[in-house]
Amino acid sequence: MALFFGLLKGERIEKVNKLQDVFSDKVKIIDSSFPFTIRDYCVSQSKVELSLSYGITDDFVNPFRLYHMAANGMPILRSHKDQDGYLHLCENSSFNMLIERIQEDAFNIDNVHDRCRTHYLSDNLREIF
Repeated sequence: MALFFGLLKGERIEKVNKLQDVFSDKVKIIDSSFPFTIRDYCVSQSKVELSLSYGITDDFVNPFRLYHMAANGMPILRSHKDQDGYLHLCENSSFNMLIERIQEDAFNIDNVHDRCRTHYLSDNLREIF
């Protein structure tokens, strides 16, 4: 199962509808209408997390969501660019390729570990000290 949790607005609505049309029960969407604790259960049952942008004009990425997924050893597929540099944890693809990757169902957990080790959270503090 693939998982997305976050706000459903902008182009995300269209993307989520397409994902649910193609995969029905293989893709789980958690939005604000779900109890907060259901997120962790769905994380434990999922094989991949999805990072979906709102649209062309908004490439904001929630780093807490990405770090939560990576900390749980979950591969993350993204279909957009990132202005802030948090998406180093993700595998990049177009939205159509993202759909193909979910269909392939071949995700490598070791890649998540390797990506996490390339970025130290304190790197941006070195200028201060």
